[in-house]
Amino acid sequence: MSDDPKPPVAPAIHTDALWDREKLPDGCLTNVDVTPIDARDMTKQEYFAELNKRGLRMKNQQESTTGPEVDLEALAAAEAAEVAKRNPVVPPPPFNAHSARIIQAHEAVLLSYGLIETLGCDVCWKANRPSGCKTRINNKGVRIECRCGTREYRAPRGTTDQTQTFSPMHETTSGMLFNADGRPTAMPTVLISREHADIIRAYQGVLRRYQFSRSLFCRLCYDGRIGHDTAILESVTDEQIVYVCACRLRFAQT
Repeated sequence: MSDDPKPPVAPAIHTDALWDREKLPDGCLTNVDVTPIDARDMTKQEYFAELNKRGLRMKNQQESTTGPEVDLEALAAAEAAEVAKRNPVVPPPPFNAHSARIIQAHEAVLLSYGLIETLGCDVCWKANRPSGCKTRINNKGVRIECRCGTREYRAPRGTTDQTQTFSPMHETTSGMLFNADGRPTAMPTVLISREHADIIRAYQGVLRRYQFSRSLFCRLCYDGRIGHDTAILESVTDEQIVYVCACRLRFAQT
């Protein structure tokens, strides 16, 4: 054995700085939550707090503790309340009589051409709330509900001009579309009348005014699934209206 004394060893220094912060992608924790968490100035104590409030543990240390047990439901409720505080719900404006009549007329147009409509609220979507709307349109008025509240118009008692119906019989022809391979494909085409085209364009103005988005589906080929792959492709301009589904083309040209 050597009689040489062992070289001195520097004492370990323990700090509250988070381990290997310089190795984190963009200085963020990406495996703790759906949204990356900025960890450039995070301490170990703050890291444990982030894990603890999500009911998580460090990898390969499942028996360890990151702090006192947290009521996750109460925490989620508190976070939801904070989000609601940052994004207060402003009561939506009611429909006026003119807009309500356009909506009712457009509902009759949809029924006449075999179309189904779903509405979404743009305000709810921007606030990260579920944006789907519940609609009720009849001869007594219009009511559309979303997470913002209710937009409604009720016709005065005795009103008789709120209900409109249109014949489902329309002029037809044969149209031509190009498929995904660039080859022309003939499709049955239903021609949209000028009166109905005017109603559709006026309705688009109502959607913009009250901040709604919509999707259309064909009653004849709709399979019950709501999505971009089953919705009708539509284009509404001042020059033409085009609705394309799997079984036919609905078209108007000014």
